[in-house]
Amino acid sequence: HLPGGRGRRGRPFPGGAPGAELWSGVGLAATFAGGCPPESLTVLRAAAGEHWPQLALGVVFALQGRELAGHMPAHCVQAAQALADLSVPAAMTIADSAQAEQPGDRARDTVPLYEKWRNRIRAQLTNPAPATPV
Repeated sequence: HLPGGRGRRGRPFPGGAPGAELWSGVGLAATFAGGCPPESLTVLRAAAGEHWPQLALGVVFALQGRELAGHMPAHCVQAAQALADLSVPAAMTIADSAQAEQPGDRARDTVPLYEKWRNRIRAQLTNPAPATPV
């Protein structure tokens, strides 16, 4: 179960620190490290609420790290499905397509390339296509 109760995680911190970004770290940790039973993953997804794209972004990061390492444990596959409705191949497609440099990426603006990549992944996750069967 989730310590501290559902709904307390991911809310903005006192003093105005962002809470949405916290959810990408939660998604990464829950997917990469594992240890959550399926029912807890369901609760975690519900707790993310409007921050679900951030949670799913963390899932994509975790899967990409595991894929690059050449080791994809079953708990990662289960977490990806439960938290983001993604198969590993679908997540890799999203990550790879978002990494491709886009026109204007090197424009003189204040948005770092890494943040542009994160934004492109989130945009694909906001309206996800049906997941490929696992």
